[in-house]
Amino acid sequence: MGNYYDIKFENSEYVHEINVSLYHNDEFVYYIETQRNNWGYWYEGHCPWVIPYGLTPSTNYSIVIFDYENSNTKGVSDYFEITEHRGFNIINPIETTKIKPNSQYVINWSSTGQVDNVRIELWRDMHYEDGLLISMDIIIIISVSTPNDGSFIWDVPDLPTGYDYFIELASTTDSGCWARSDEFYIGPFNSNDMAIPGYNIFIFLGSILLMSIVIITRKKKSRLHIVSI
Repeated sequence: MGNYYDIKFENSEYVHEINVSLYHNDEFVYYIETQRNNWGYWYEGHCPWVIPYGLTPSTNYSIVIFDYENSNTKGVSDYFEITEHRGFNIINPIETTKIKPNSQYVINWSSTGQVDNVRIELWRDMHYEDGLLISMDIIIIISVSTPNDGSFIWDVPDLPTGYDYFIELASTTDSGCWARSDEFYIGPFNSNDMAIPGYNIFIFLGSILLMSIVIITRKKKSRLHIVSI
């Protein structure tokens, strides 16, 4: 589900317009296309289909193509299976991530569908021209195969400094199931650069509060001193 598929067919007689439908266990599910032009200039012999989410994963699905004007003229596909959508969402690294060479970093992701093992690679966007990516290069294979448990501890090697690294995560058995992270930075940096967002403002406010307490305390001491006279 969620994938693109091209339904292909041939005409054996004149059929001007067609309906393309999905059936499950020989029962109608929904129209993929209605009144699709199917003759002369308009005849293409195929129908693009984006398999929608929400279908029940199962066998015994079929495609039925009817003549729009005569439902007795039709073609029925063999049964096929629709499986659960499989995919990944990379949680870390993100665009603001900074990673030091020769350190450890935890790659995190979530997944949908049945995926047993994943392959993890490090890539770089090497060159842009007029805003378009001209070349990408794989830098290293981080893991040939690791369990799809949502986490991997990466021993980061000594790598050239760059802001254009990204992680690619893919199923080891399905080349169409993969995801890429945001681009992130690898290189030296000051540990203060990794402060928690908003942390510095808390330090600033805390300093002001501390100064206020000191001032108030001094004023109180001054008043007490005056009273003692």
